[in-house]
Amino acid sequence: MRVFNENSNISDLQVENGTYFLLFDVTKTTPAPNLPAFFGDLNLPASDTLKVLYTSRSGGQRTLIPSLPVFPLAIAGTMGPQHLKVYQNNDGSIYRCVFPVMIGVGGALTLDNNSYISVSTNFSDLATTGTGEEKSLRIYAVDTVKTNLALMYESIHLNASSQKAIDLTNCHQMVMSKQVLDYQLIARDSLYSVNWSEKEIEAVARAQNDLLAMFGSDLIANRIIQGATVPTNLGFEAVKFASGGSYYNALGVSDFITAKVTSQYDDRAYVLRVVDASTI
Repeated sequence: MRVFNENSNISDLQVENGTYFLLFDVTKTTPAPNLPAFFGDLNLPASDTLKVLYTSRSGGQRTLIPSLPVFPLAIAGTMGPQHLKVYQNNDGSIYRCVFPVMIGVGGALTLDNNSYISVSTNFSDLATTGTGEEKSLRIYAVDTVKTNLALMYESIHLNASSQKAIDLTNCHQMVMSKQVLDYQLIARDSLYSVNWSEKEIEAVARAQNDLLAMFGSDLIANRIIQGATVPTNLGFEAVKFASGGSYYNALGVSDFITAKVTSQYDDRAYVLRVVDASTI
């Protein structure tokens, strides 16, 4: 269900439709040379951000996404069958991106009149000339079979050249920047651990996510329908692809209890933790 269609950001958009993932369709005024630039991710203090709160029937509230940069959240959403759809001009610059942000685990988070999520966005440079179905910020809450399990996103600060231990209790996934130099995972039974260098982390991320993004444009053609010529969108035609290990490394970590991370610079890592919304 489409829940928002405007040429502006939204604050406290209350969504009561069951939500497996939020699908965003974002068009910017100024084309960008690459995806990190499109999302403002080359300067984190000025990056596009997303905040999602969950409010339960009993009045309890949980922050699912605490105003975090959008780009790593979108990359996390591509670990399953999803991918980013990136629209380019003839010169290769990016003016539009369609991408998912996962909310439910194994289904759509159950929402109704007494249980909802609140969505707030902060996208820079949104186009202001969109009309009708072509507004610059469109948000869809994608429904499916219901679940009480939701993803809670956490940002972990990493100090330069200092190992950080990260608790992976109930963690579904971990997302790290390309600055991570060394990575250790400790199994739940503590009988073994794995140690990966920078190149190994990227290789595992690529193996776990074969398609992260498709770059291209819509394929439009005239179709004759009952004697009338109708311009028809035949789908998206990609000209290049990006796989896992691009921009950020996203890894499944459900089999592990602790991660130990060393970053080259002060940076962030993100974990996606599974929570039971029925207990909130």
